[in-house]
Amino acid sequence: PQYRASRWIYEFDPARRAISDARLIQRYIAAVFYYSTSNGSGWADCYPGDVGCTSDSKESWFSSHDECDWFGFRECNDNGFVTSFYIMNNQNGEGKTYHGNNLHGTLPSEFGYLTNLTDLTIVKNPFLTSTIPTSFSNLTKLRRLRLMNNGLQGPWFEGLLRNMTKLVDVGLKENQFNISLPLDIADVRSLNILTLSGNKFHGKIPIEYGKLHRLETLELHANKLTGTIPSELFFPNLQVLSLQDNNIDGTMPETICNMTKENKLHSLMFDCEFIQCDCCSDFCEA
Repeated sequence: PQYRASRWIYEFDPARRAISDARLIQRYIAAVFYYSTSNGSGWADCYPGDVGCTSDSKESWFSSHDECDWFGFRECNDNGFVTSFYIMNNQNGEGKTYHGNNLHGTLPSEFGYLTNLTDLTIVKNPFLTSTIPTSFSNLTKLRRLRLMNNGLQGPWFEGLLRNMTKLVDVGLKENQFNISLPLDIADVRSLNILTLSGNKFHGKIPIEYGKLHRLETLELHANKLTGTIPSELFFPNLQVLSLQDNNIDGTMPETICNMTKENKLHSLMFDCEFIQCDCCSDFCEA
């Protein structure tokens, strides 16, 4: 991908951006991203040369337009650096796919050098099968990291999120990580939403997750988690907690019972037949 991207930049790019242009690297990274994720049958919409590109009223990739006008580049700042990259649903008229954009391949490490990103959303591409590159730890301005319903895998680089002190939303549900729950997530004290369901995560729920006092939503269901629910889990603002379809047993901690009594936790889902809970009759009956 890197060779093909370099060749396109220097031989075929209609923009002919000067080497001295600070944004040349962004255009190169975009080209690497395309070549890294366009295996198989290729993208569903806004691929290079797609005259019918319609998604999000954007332009097709590798066109003469500024890359900030290409599909996926949702927002750029005043200096022309991407701040929001968003591939979720496409509106192609060819009937290839109604979800994602049929990204097929791997996330390139170069993408971790788009350091102005505050929102990175790539969703519904089951053939996007790779780890999350360690270089993504450079994205310290991120507020939202949503890589849901792809085919992402482990291993996980511990420290990936540690310096992302502005993160409020981490969405990684429905991938194929098949590892223990990452510990460095507990260092992101700014989190409001954490969705890790449907990933084959195994082992115990880390007690360190109890440090995430700003959480409003925690989804851990449909994994392979074992052990008991840690008593250290206390989230004053939690509204949604889903733990069902795991192998968790034991007793519901008093800390979580107290959250239900305060009427903040209005959605509590767990396997009632395996977890004893004296304060959960309403939730089990539901």
